[in-house]
Amino acid sequence: MDIVMTGRHVEITPALKRYIRQRAQKIEKYAPKVGQVFFTLKTEKYRSRAEVVAHVDGRILQVEEETDEMLASIDKALTRLESRLKRYKDRRARPPKEEAKTIRRPARRAPAIATLVPVSKIQIRTRQTIARMTLVEAEERIETQTEGFLFFVEQANRRLHLLYRRQDGALGLIEAEPEDGEV
Repeated sequence: MDIVMTGRHVEITPALKRYIRQRAQKIEKYAPKVGQVFFTLKTEKYRSRAEVVAHVDGRILQVEEETDEMLASIDKALTRLESRLKRYKDRRARPPKEEAKTIRRPARRAPAIATLVPVSKIQIRTRQTIARMTLVEAEERIETQTEGFLFFVEQANRRLHLLYRRQDGALGLIEAEPEDGEV
């Protein structure tokens, strides 16, 4: 374990170095693969701040504590780091949870209505047969089905329509119309 100490507005004396090294040795009992531990000690007015950054198994753990005395800040920061390392060690030692059993419904197969161009953002594709019906029949059918939408061709004008259920429970209707105005 490498220990790197930096002082900002603080002189790191040999006694302070010894104290930090002794106190930091306890970290190794929780995580034997500690790479480097960086201590940054700062003093601003009457506050002393200790920041500790540890590289453990490819992860970075960082804690920071501030008190009136530097040794107390170092102790508090290392105590917090030790508790985080304990939790990390306990989580790694625990066996993984069993996967929740889910019920999967078989997907409905319907004849293809058009060839879909593969697009990377589309995650779910559904197919639906398009029937000819009146608007009243479409409203009755959407009330009985579980899906929130229904494509149909209206008998009167032979145009494609999308009937959908809105979040407030009301129904919405989108009438498809060709760009050039021809059917």
